[in-house]
Amino acid sequence: MSLPYVKFTHEEAIRGKKETLSSQIDILTLIKKIGAYKRLRKLEISRKITLKSAVRHEIIKINSLLREMPEIDSQAAKEIGLQKEKLDKSELTKNQSLEAELKEIRDKLDRLER
Repeated sequence: MSLPYVKFTHEEAIRGKKETLSSQIDILTLIKKIGAYKRLRKLEISRKITLKSAVRHEIIKINSLLREMPEIDSQAAKEIGLQKEKLDKSELTKNQSLEAELKEIRDKLDRLER
């Protein structure tokens, strides 16, 4: 079995070598970028693990604080709720009165512009 003979011109040989070298450069830069990606991914995973453990630690602190807090009886909770409702109603009334005043002023401006 004989191999076929292919003759290249000098320009074709140089172009082939250039393309081969260019391909090698591309492969090496790709390997470099993959290595950088792997390093960044490892750093990301380690930071996620650190963050997760820190969050878990803070949740434990919050839960221990909640356990140490005194409990409010239902009567006191109702009183607090009523006080909040009264404050909300008074704010609503204030907002409504402000809206009414604004409407009056706008009406007066409309009358003056006519």
